[in-house]
Amino acid sequence: MMVRTLLTVAILITVYAVMSPSDIADGNVGVRLVGSLLVFAGVIALQVYAITRDPLPELRAGSSMITATTLLVLMFGMTYATLASANPEWFSQPLDKSSAIYFTITILGTVGFGDITAVSHTARWVVTAQIVVDLTLVVALGRVLFSAARAGRVRQERLASDAGRTTTDDDPTT
Repeated sequence: MMVRTLLTVAILITVYAVMSPSDIADGNVGVRLVGSLLVFAGVIALQVYAITRDPLPELRAGSSMITATTLLVLMFGMTYATLASANPEWFSQPLDKSSAIYFTITILGTVGFGDITAVSHTARWVVTAQIVVDLTLVVALGRVLFSAARAGRVRQERLASDAGRTTTDDDPTT
């Protein structure tokens, strides 16, 4: 599970590193962000389903939380890098992909050092959206994933119990 999680995180970071913000700066960044969040929600739905079916649901939930957090940070990092590429004046200083990740993590951690700030209304709305999503991630996503793990554990216990009853019912000596 750990290897799969590390591999997934490495692939996500590699995709982020290869993508160019200037290549995706064309078009409406807001629409792209909403689309990314919908894809994120779809990934979470698939993860919840997988957690309930996994033989080690708690471990799978932890792995899913790491993957989801990484995906969210990279999504917002690319959004900020794209905004800064198209409109450098929207932030207090130029943002490349590295500084966009730094900015994203300072917002996620609610630290907000103030060295990079959103200056335009659009950039501030994106920051606001990230804060709302981050709060949801911390509060709801962890709860949803670990509730799915509990449901998976209950499902496994029920299946094991049913298997035990079937074996006992079929045995003529009992």
